[in-house]
Amino acid sequence: MHHFFIQSPQVRPLMNMMSPGIVKKLKSAEDHRSLSMSEIGIIWNCFWSMQSEQKVELLEEFADEMKTYGFPAATMGGPDFSVVLGWNQHAIVGLFAVVKHTSKGSILLHEEGPSVHAYQVIGITENLETMLSTFPLPVYIGTALLPFKGLIVTQGTMVASVSKPSLETAGDAHLSGDETKVITDLLQLNK
Repeated sequence: MHHFFIQSPQVRPLMNMMSPGIVKKLKSAEDHRSLSMSEIGIIWNCFWSMQSEQKVELLEEFADEMKTYGFPAATMGGPDFSVVLGWNQHAIVGLFAVVKHTSKGSILLHEEGPSVHAYQVIGITENLETMLSTFPLPVYIGTALLPFKGLIVTQGTMVASVSKPSLETAGDAHLSGDETKVITDLLQLNK
């Protein structure tokens, strides 16, 4: 998906300003394999910094273009690329405190206005506990949480971050047993 983003006319000019080296690396779809996780994170940060309307347009273009690649239809067991269409509206982007790992996913805290919400999150290809195993909890990361078929996943990249006092207090409270209600599905939040 990051290769699609960087090749789009909406993202490419931003990427040329933010990190022209990444753009030069990507001449074909296979070249995305040469990108580091931090470079992929830069592409995602560029995407999340776009205006909402631009993100919607880009996600719609991605879903439409995927139909041209010969995948079987979602109704025939193929991938359902339409799940990305809700990412603009339902994604949560920013600083998170990883405070607990469970068999159903890791618990991430995120400050939203005056409140701190807890989310049960899984990684796309690897669980967060494995990715963060060398760090004591809480760990503070920058990432995006995305709805995916009734679950919450990370966008696949995480950037180490410094804590905010309010998030640090909530993280310490959570670790001490003062657990808040955990959100497991971003699409159910506004219903």
